[in-house]
Amino acid sequence: MTYLKEDYLYCTAILQSTKKVPYEQLIKKLEKLQEKTTTEKGCILFEVVPLNRELERFGLWEIWKDTESFYKHHEKEYTKEFFAEQLDTIELFESSKEVSL
Repeated sequence: MTYLKEDYLYCTAILQSTKKVPYEQLIKKLEKLQEKTTTEKGCILFEVVPLNRELERFGLWEIWKDTESFYKHHEKEYTKEFFAEQLDTIELFESSKEVSL
């Protein structure tokens, strides 16, 4: 499968735990978010990877068919619920097209 398509939206984020919940619990919540997100129409890739366990940092790689799919993801109830819990902060966010979080 090729991912390098100009019309796709590519996003990279560095996430930092807020330490409101234990590290293992945050991993479970991120895995659940990943599981739901990858079933969304327009989601090509949504991968959360641990970067530094000691610092409780994660990487997030996203590929969306288009910006519309990206924004629809942020309107999903489970996405809103995850953000509302404030379990992590976004330390860095870069994308191949301009989008608002």
